[in-house]
Amino acid sequence: MAGYKISQILISLVGAVALVLFINVYGDLLYGLPGAEPIETAEVKPAKAAPEASPAKAPETAPTPTQVADVSPDAGDADSGASIFKKKCKVCHTTEQGGANKVGPNLWGVSGAKMALNEKFKYSKGLSGKGGTWSVQNLDEFLTKPKDFIKGTKMTFSGFKKAQERADVIAYLKSLGG
Repeated sequence: MAGYKISQILISLVGAVALVLFINVYGDLLYGLPGAEPIETAEVKPAKAAPEASPAKAPETAPTPTQVADVSPDAGDADSGASIFKKKCKVCHTTEQGGANKVGPNLWGVSGAKMALNEKFKYSKGLSGKGGTWSVQNLDEFLTKPKDFIKGTKMTFSGFKKAQERADVIAYLKSLGG
């Protein structure tokens, strides 16, 4: 009986060794079959030392939200902005020339226009009293967080957190005349 157990153990060990050898020798052949993707290993590089801090000049003016995120408000894509506008803004605004107002005013020609220009829309006191124009910078700041840019605005939209989305919507608004 003891010889039988030793035989089972030896057969199991030989089988395990044979399996390991088979995988080692023929694994590359199996791995190289069409449709198989190679496993990429990451190269570990030592961390670089942080550069010494040099005294930075203070900006002359406070950066706009998109400048902080390294996305220029002028670097938007109007087609992408149209898609974003359709999903997030169209429920309250129209964009056709001479289009009707909804909960929010029609936005045709808003880029570069005087704030609260649409005479057929009743703006909040905050926006009516703001003054100025809808410059790229003002649109960017407003679209970041409307309630922070215009205290007392009726606009309930919380704003676009992503700088690229704002830049795209601004590019779309710029494409609407004005």
